[in-house]
Amino acid sequence: MFAISTNACIHDHEILAYTVPSWLRVFGDKLSSISIVVDSDAPTGRIASRRDIQSNRAALQQCLLNLTSADSRVHLAALEEIPLEVLSRKWFGEVIPARCQAGTPILAFVSAFEAAAAPLVLRADCDMLFYERGWLSRACEILLNDEADLVEPPRCGFTGGNDTSISSRALIMKPAGFSSRCLPIKACRLDWLRRLHRRLHGRNTLIALEGMLEVQRRRGRLKRLILDRSLGCSIHVIDRRLSPSDWFEAIVKRIERGDLTRAQYETDWNFARAAW
Repeated sequence: MFAISTNACIHDHEILAYTVPSWLRVFGDKLSSISIVVDSDAPTGRIASRRDIQSNRAALQQCLLNLTSADSRVHLAALEEIPLEVLSRKWFGEVIPARCQAGTPILAFVSAFEAAAAPLVLRADCDMLFYERGWLSRACEILLNDEADLVEPPRCGFTGGNDTSISSRALIMKPAGFSSRCLPIKACRLDWLRRLHRRLHGRNTLIALEGMLEVQRRRGRLKRLILDRSLGCSIHVIDRRLSPSDWFEAIVKRIERGDLTRAQYETDWNFARAAW
């Protein structure tokens, strides 16, 4: 059995209502729990400028209540109640801000990796959907045999190899092994010119977590594998305007069955509305 952890912000209520039930259907009794790390602070940086998101704390709380009531495997953890300084020192050797300079979570992502009490953890963005036809078993085998530190599910439309950069959208790890072999990692920052610009505007200078992990990979300090799309796929639903709708609910269930259009396979890892 394995666990899924994700993090949710105050604009994620609509997409969570689709993805969490989908994960429960796709993975069934292989899934021990789903942990949702909730960050209730307002979005910042590039994330705050997106026009397709609407912050709504009340709607998020109602969505989370619905999810936890529907299945006892769904658990919540408030980011403000997590000892972030301790976690930050464990992962980075120093205390860093909760988000990168663009507003993408760092400590919420890290907290999600640590939130699940399971030997293997899939940390997925809350807007990820999956078609599973063997990639989970293969990922578990790789991690239990210590053949890699991180494994990515297959990406829809992706034909490249393992030389491509790490993405934090969906990563499976064995937390015990990763902690002993790979932590702490370096809290990497922007180049000096962009650091100066961010400091002049009162912003931090950290890059995203996936960028930090990629630096470690390139330096040979961790090994990541991306699984082949013959074993299924993952899809990133970036546009929140797709939900709620009956049309999108039907599409979610098609993705779970692997009933994807050719255009979606050929277009991109991101969900392409025009492809359906």
